[in-house]
Amino acid sequence: HLTLASARGIANDPLVLAIVESYLQCVPVVHSSYYVRMVHEHFEDHSRANEFHRDFPDFLSLTLVVYLTDVDATHGPHQIIPGSLEINSWRKLFKPKAEAKSRRDIAKKPITIVGCRGQAAFENLQLLHRRVVCRDDREALFINYCLQRK
Repeated sequence: HLTLASARGIANDPLVLAIVESYLQCVPVVHSSYYVRMVHEHFEDHSRANEFHRDFPDFLSLTLVVYLTDVDATHGPHQIIPGSLEINSWRKLFKPKAEAKSRRDIAKKPITIVGCRGQAAFENLQLLHRRVVCRDDREALFINYCLQRK
């Protein structure tokens, strides 16, 4: 969003900002954006992104994921575990019962986020989430909104 006009346009789109503002209950700040390209030759490679995990960009945040290619089950879609937001901070994450709760959450059926090129979805990265290992190329733009001011 800092150097690419099209990403900046998406990040600052009035409808997108209104949705994020409604979710965060404040005027949002575009914290960061990044482009991800997964190449199918590397689908055997395993990384932290392929394991269910949580990200904490800020106390409260929301991420817009824009698929730049068609994404189905073979193109490395995102998966989230519904109801796994109860552990929403590092402080809570390291409490004794948190690990057991995370294991119970992972046992639940994940929701797979698929879509056509150009479609977008909002995701709270504090939910347990992962990127499914891809067998075909996938490209996506991630735009992170948060409360933080620089």
